[in-house]
Amino acid sequence: MNVIFVNSIEFSREPQDLPLGIMSLATVCNLEKDIHAKIVDFGHLFSNGLLMKSYNLDENIETMCSYLMNLGADIICFYSMCSSYHLNVMLSKKIKERSAHTIVFFGGPHASLTAEDSLRAFPWVDYIGVDEGEKTIVPLLHGAISGRVENLPGVAYRAQNGDIIVNRAPICDVNTLPFIDYSIEGIKIGDSVPIDVGRGCPFNCAYCSTKTFWKQCFRLKDIERIVFEIKQIKQQYGVSRFSFVHDLFTVNKQNILEFCEKILDEKISITWSCSARLDTLTDELLEKMSDAGCRDIFLGIETGSSKMQKIINKNLDLNLIDKLIFFVNKYKSIDFTCSFMYGFPLETIDDLKETLDLIRRTWKSGVTSIQLHKVTFLPGTALYEKYNGQLKYDPLCTDFTEQSYINDEAIEFITNNKSIFPQFYTIPSVATQFPFLNYFVIYIYQTIDTYMPFTSSFLSSIVGDDILSLYNSFEKSVSDLVQKLSLSGVAYLQKAYDTGLIFDTILEYLSVVLLPRYSYIYEVSKFEIDSIRFVRGEALVMHKHYSFDVLSLMGEGVLKSNSCPKSVDILLEKKDEDIISAKYI
Repeated sequence: MNVIFVNSIEFSREPQDLPLGIMSLATVCNLEKDIHAKIVDFGHLFSNGLLMKSYNLDENIETMCSYLMNLGADIICFYSMCSSYHLNVMLSKKIKERSAHTIVFFGGPHASLTAEDSLRAFPWVDYIGVDEGEKTIVPLLHGAISGRVENLPGVAYRAQNGDIIVNRAPICDVNTLPFIDYSIEGIKIGDSVPIDVGRGCPFNCAYCSTKTFWKQCFRLKDIERIVFEIKQIKQQYGVSRFSFVHDLFTVNKQNILEFCEKILDEKISITWSCSARLDTLTDELLEKMSDAGCRDIFLGIETGSSKMQKIINKNLDLNLIDKLIFFVNKYKSIDFTCSFMYGFPLETIDDLKETLDLIRRTWKSGVTSIQLHKVTFLPGTALYEKYNGQLKYDPLCTDFTEQSYINDEAIEFITNNKSIFPQFYTIPSVATQFPFLNYFVIYIYQTIDTYMPFTSSFLSSIVGDDILSLYNSFEKSVSDLVQKLSLSGVAYLQKAYDTGLIFDTILEYLSVVLLPRYSYIYEVSKFEIDSIRFVRGEALVMHKHYSFDVLSLMGEGVLKSNSCPKSVDILLEKKDEDIISAKYI
């Protein structure tokens, strides 16, 4: 039996991590003598030029279908995430049209949470694996081949009378799962390796679907097992960087302290990242984590409004932000990422401003990275259950979907099946009032503040600390970019950021904000961007002309003087990899 597991499809960029979920399932399958399983990751294939990607969705569907057909699989299993579920639906439909005998399986969080509706809406999907699949996948594959899956746990299927039957699967004991095979065909190890250290989250946030998928059952693998896996992978692949995959690694303080002690006692030289919740972190814990190699921690803060913290059932005490700032400044070896959301029902502009104020405060305190996302209505969440009757289709409603790859067929699927695709729906909120605020904060505000200190300082002097005012001028001034965002969203900005074209966008924005009144500051902005580009480039010298004496302005302090009207020619010279000198010609 030849089985292909298809990773959640990414066109915009290569997936950040290896697909541990389907790697675990493929590992289980390959332990059987009569099953050969491999993995296809189209995000990797497209990003690395192994398949030619088009900006036309139909052409990409044809390319992917032909690729899969040439592999001659008996069963194709699609791993589903909310971001690309419509792509799974379209690609599987094309496969059935080309090869009716090929069995199509869906699995993963999104398919599991919409199993009954998906089978009813998409007749070309034969079966949906629900819940955790390691204990059920082999019997299900054999049952699919024989056409008999009745009474098997972990599957949704169509009965002979047309009814949809959903047989839920039991919770897995994560310590009994086989060690994941990182050499599975279709997988390429990079310089950092993810490790499945456990599953589930004990909290009950209103916007989160993983609590439903994992049945709110928190599990952490035994420390001995986690350490053994690390040593095995390190020895086999020479990798010393790891990301611990778990919704909330730090729930049990004593377990994590034990883990850190073991890493230190055995002198295992690694670095690692994890997700945490702010109120689970202590000074003692972070000190041990830092000593044991922790270098990145992801924190979901979500909102800067105490009122909204209660409404969304996050219930994080925002007074702990002072502790976070203390941690950030004490543990310099750890990079902290703070994630926020906006567009919750009942969220007001004042609530949003509190979130933006907190974003600015944490960013200025030294937090390494800030994320801002629009609220996404997901199946299996309290938020969706409460508001599904009010949701309206809006292609701009989220930054979690492959919105640049949607055609008329996809829109028809989405608009006819709200219960399956609620991630494309929303209600009027502050997110619909400020549709590109998330992109502005992530790509414009943070870039200016990180790389253009003089420009950032001046912008603060004219608008204070009000990020919303900066955004309003952005949306009004860069109409061409706003149009591109409407069509392509994060895909466009990610490409612009990766290629350095983001600085053209920033200059376009600043030209409207600063000219003609603050033309001398605009010249300073140009100098700062020229310096960044020079450092990134290969040239050893660069000659630039400026309408004002930017070196004097920066030397005096941009905020103090505009009394240097003379134009200058400046020569930039590289002294070291990231160091340049600037002098008058």
